[in-house]
Amino acid sequence: MPTDKSKLITDYLISAFRDKQTLVDLADRKANIIIGLIGIILSLFFNVVVQDLSYISIQLAIVILPFIISGFFAFLVFFPRLPRPKEKFSFINFASVAKSTPETISKWVEEITEDRVSQDIAENLQILSRTLILKFTYLKIAYVFLALAVTSKILYELWVLKIL
Repeated sequence: MPTDKSKLITDYLISAFRDKQTLVDLADRKANIIIGLIGIILSLFFNVVVQDLSYISIQLAIVILPFIISGFFAFLVFFPRLPRPKEKFSFINFASVAKSTPETISKWVEEITEDRVSQDIAENLQILSRTLILKFTYLKIAYVFLALAVTSKILYELWVLKIL
């Protein structure tokens, strides 16, 4: 029977894991929004370019390149590159369960202890936290380039209209 302290620790780790998972979902949603905005802005931009072919290619590149870079980093949010975790069984890691045989899973369940569960949650929490650091770094870079892209687009339009 678990002690009050071990239940508190396990609940704490599970809560931390859920919070990190919520942040992963948040980062993915924000990246989706950035990619959607880029698609809308570029489709409107190209609609204007097709109607008025007087745009110079270097000017187009200056406007479009930040959008492409922003989209690239927004896309990287979905696929952060981390070193492979240790090759040991974990119920939290879906790949670990998928690669295991029913016998391996049964053996792990028979040998389960509170310490082992806490260690498994802590290790996966650390992996998830490293993933979040990468995701939010990519997201921040995507935001910077999106802001740069929108600013360059506005300046370009002002230049074309001879306001600047």
